[in-house]
Formats: sequence, structure tokens, C-alpha cells
Amino acid sequence: MLVVPNQEVKYDPSKEDKWNQEAKKAELQRVEDKKKQEKEKGEMGIILLFFLRGGGICSSSMLVIH
Repeated sequence: MLVVPNQEVKYDPSKEDKWNQEAKKAELQRVEDKKKQEKEKGEMGIILLFFLRGGGICSSSMLVIH
């Protein structure tokens, strides 16, 4: 049995670099989106708490926001 290596696909360092950069960019975007989501979630909780307290709707109840 004779095995011949595949010569059709060649290693291209520039393509690999581009792929790595895109992967890093996607990961950074995912992290930034998660941070933004957490920040907005926290701001919404603060706004809701002030609304509830200021409006006299809730004075002694516990507010749990997930």
C-alpha cells in the first residue's frame, strides 16, 4: 500500500492569521456584549427600585431582580 500526501490544500499563514484575528474579535465582542447586558440589567434594577420607592408603591417589600 502506498500513501500519497494531499497536495491540493496548502498552508497559508496569512489566512490563519486572519482567522485568528476574527476569532479574537468575535470573543472580544461577546465579552463586551455580556458586560453591556450586565450593566443594563443593573441600571434597570436601580431605575425600578427608585420608581417603586418614589411612587409610594412599595415601602417595605423586598425587590429581587435577576
